[in-house]
Amino acid sequence: MKVTAIVGSYRKGKVIDTLVDEALKPFIDSGEDVVKIYLTDKNILFCTNCRACTQKKGKEAQKCVLKDDMEGILNRCSESEVLILASPVNFMTTTAITKKFIERLLPYTYWPWGTKTGPRIRSFKRPKKSILISSCSMPGLLARFCTGSLFYLWLISFILGAKVYKTFFVGFSAISVSTEIKPKVLNKLTNTSQKLLNKLKILD
Repeated sequence: MKVTAIVGSYRKGKVIDTLVDEALKPFIDSGEDVVKIYLTDKNILFCTNCRACTQKKGKEAQKCVLKDDMEGILNRCSESEVLILASPVNFMTTTAITKKFIERLLPYTYWPWGTKTGPRIRSFKRPKKSILISSCSMPGLLARFCTGSLFYLWLISFILGAKVYKTFFVGFSAISVSTEIKPKVLNKLTNTSQKLLNKLKILD
C-alpha cells in the first residue's frame, strides 16, 4: 500500500509535522510504502494560467508544460491509496506554498478556450482515502468554521481523487514557540490511522 503525506508547513518538527508523523506511524509500522513530502523542499513553480493542460478532453489528468517537481509529486499521489494532507492556518487560510500547490492541480480539470463557465473536474471517482490535518492559534472548534484551511485541504483531496476519512484541527497551536500537543490528540490521530489501515487491509 502506498501512503503519501503532503506537508504545507514551513516549520519542520513543529505541530503540523508532528501530527503528520503520528498519522503515518501505523502505516510505517505495518511496512507500507510511506513517503512524506515537504512542499518547501520541492521546486514548485507558479501556475502561469496558460491552460495548456486543460484543453484536451478526457478523464485522465494532463501534463503541465512547466518543468519542476510537480509531475513527480502528482505521479506519487496518483499511485497512492492514502493521502495525508496537512497545512497550518496562515492569515485565515492555508499557507502560500499550499495554495501554490493547489493552483498546479489545474491539469485535473477540463477548461478549453471559449468555455464561458469555469474549469470542470475531469473525474469524480474517489477511490482513495485522505486524512486532513490543520492547526491554528484560535480554539480548534472555532477555527473549523472561521478559517479556510480545511476547505482547501478538502479541495486537494477532492481533485486528487480521495474521499476524506477524517479531519483533525488542533487549536491553540501558536501559544509558544514550541507548542506541546496533548497525548490524547496524538493517540486519537494514531487510532484513526490504524482504523483506516485495518479497513483498507480488509477491503484488499
